[in-house]
This record gives sequence, structure tokens and C-alpha cells, in this order.
Amino acid sequence: MSRRTPGRRIVVVGLAGSGKTTFARALAARLGLPHLELDALHWLPGWSMRETADFQRLVAAACDRPGWVLDGNYSKIRSLTWGSAETIIWLDYPFWLTSWRLLRRSLNWAWRRELLWGTNRESLVHIFLSTDNLFLYNWRKRRSREREFRQLFREPPFQRLQVIVFRRPGEAKRFLARLPEPDSAGSAGGKREIEPTPGTGASDSR
Repeated sequence: MSRRTPGRRIVVVGLAGSGKTTFARALAARLGLPHLELDALHWLPGWSMRETADFQRLVAAACDRPGWVLDGNYSKIRSLTWGSAETIIWLDYPFWLTSWRLLRRSLNWAWRRELLWGTNRESLVHIFLSTDNLFLYNWRKRRSREREFRQLFREPPFQRLQVIVFRRPGEAKRFLARLPEPDSAGSAGGKREIEPTPGTGASDSR
């Protein structure tokens, strides 16, 4: 496969605020593949996490389809997602950019009281005061994530994967623009969402 042919099983990864879900939806629509946001499976009402075994079962069912675009970084289901994928697309944007995007997005969610996954909503308290907020997560991961991914790409189960890395949003946009239109690519379904469980919303990755 080349950078113009990402295949039919694609995982999009990156720091919070990099725009994984937005990009994954656009890519899925362009390729005529279903899209799944892993956060929508992981988060239950009240910001409680789905049990790992149940999460793995739902992800395995989604990965059993012949084609899809998934977005999310969850290591506990990586053997399923990466193990089933043909291509990893890594939105490796600068830390300042993901931080700005994350702040703008989080404040917008909190101000509008937007319904996220299940019955969850963002709050200013969680954005700025909680010990598990995404700004702290990004700060901790800003350097270790690159080492982690590059090591994983060298491991035998994942050496076969095509890895596409974008350093700037413009690179990702140009990549999408170069892909064939859905009809010419043989798409029959257009943009679709994988909805394994009822009541899950869809937004950018948490």
C-alpha cells in the first residue's frame, strides 16, 4: 500500500485535541467505510469506564467487519485494533497546537452543555481541576508517546502495518483531498457510523 491507498482497515491515533475523530470521519466518508469512535464504546454514563472484558468484546465485534476506520489510543484493546488493521494514521501534531485545540473544544462543550457519550457532559471543574483532565494527560504523553509508538511499530505483530504520520493539519487535509471520490472508489454506502451499543454519542476523542 502507498500513502494514496490506506487500505480498508485503518486506525487513527494521536494526542487529545489532535482531531482524531474529525479526521477519521472524513476519511471514512471519503473511502465509503464505516467509522467507529472508540470513546463511544469506552465511556458509560457518569464518566464511568466500561469493564475491560466487555470493551474488548465490543471492539472485537467491530473489528470483525471487512472494512472500517477507528479512532482512539486505548492500549488495552490495541492487540485487537492494531492487530486487525492495515494502516495506522498518526496525527503527530505539535503540543501547543493540540493544547489550543483541546482548550477550545473543551470550553465549547462545557459552555454549550453538549451531550457527549451516553449522558456525559464536560464541565469547567473537570477541565481545569480534576486530576485526570486531558491537559495533564497530554503533558505526560507529549514525549513518551513518540517513543512508545516507534517501539510498537518495530514489534513483530505490528511490523506489517503501513504507518502514515502527519505533522501538520495541512498534510492531513491534502491527503484526504488526494483520495478518490467515494463513487470512483467503489463505495456503496457512503459515510456510516458503527453503533454497537445504543445511546452513545460521537465527538472528538477524550
